[in-house]
Amino acid sequence: MNREDPRNIKDILDSLAQQGQSFKGVTKRLKDYGWDIGGILLLALSFMTLIATLFPGLAAGSALLRWTNFIRLGLGWGALFAVITGIFLGIWMLKKQAGVPSPIKWIRVFALEAAVFSLIALFTVLGGHSLERARSGLDGGLVGWGLVEGISTLLGQIGTGILAFLGALIGGVIGLGFTDRVKQQLDQMRMEAALTDLEGLTDAEMEDSPAVIVPDAETSPKRKQKVPPEFRTQFKVDVGEEAQVEDAVKDVISRFRKLDIVVNNAGVVLPAPFEGVRNEDWDEVIRVNLQGAFFCVKHALPYMKEQQYGKIVSIGSRA
Repeated sequence: MNREDPRNIKDILDSLAQQGQSFKGVTKRLKDYGWDIGGILLLALSFMTLIATLFPGLAAGSALLRWTNFIRLGLGWGALFAVITGIFLGIWMLKKQAGVPSPIKWIRVFALEAAVFSLIALFTVLGGHSLERARSGLDGGLVGWGLVEGISTLLGQIGTGILAFLGALIGGVIGLGFTDRVKQQLDQMRMEAALTDLEGLTDAEMEDSPAVIVPDAETSPKRKQKVPPEFRTQFKVDVGEEAQVEDAVKDVISRFRKLDIVVNNAGVVLPAPFEGVRNEDWDEVIRVNLQGAFFCVKHALPYMKEQQYGKIVSIGSRA
């Protein structure tokens, strides 16, 4: 009796490969749905908790009220910050699933966390550092009472209040991005100050520094202006390598916090005569001229959509 499988080894391997692809597809769908479902559930829970916190009578006798009281017992008035954090986290999960880039600036996250705990401690100090009030879900709750209890042994009640106020102020300024906005304004001021008339410079001095062309209505249609050192960034990128393009775009965002324009101008040409073109020559043209432009647009577009502004210019030959 022949017990051998009538299929050949290639058929078996093809079948296993198809099953593997199907499994990967199911896993990806579960992961995608997980971000959607998780974000929606977190938003729903956060909004219901917010309503129960502000209007406890609407949730009387429900498990939601017990959950809200538990949060208030721990954080007191700081429970509102926990609810707001849940709302933003749910929105971030939905944006991540939608493919919208939402880079996390951890320094701002840690600063906001420090600001929240500082406010909780400040609420406790202003409430008289009362354990009874903390157990009633007032002031900074048990967490705030514990923070003040520990710090006040070293700094005293007044010193703890001052420290909590400064921590909330500094953490809030950094966490809400006010320092980034100030830095942007300073960069803009330095840029405008540097774009001064350089007509008195010699040709040698003009060649020592990169320059831009800006209009000058008084003298000539165009003139050269010096660019500040902080804006003289050059990126050496093989646009045919997607990883390099992605890293370059992220580098631009990390340095300048925005991306205003992308110009697809990189390209290679075929050697002449045409009949002497090798297959690898043609592959290189497609890799750089076609895939390169695709990779640049692919990784720049999400940031432009997020900031609701951006220009993409693709340059082609007359051929």
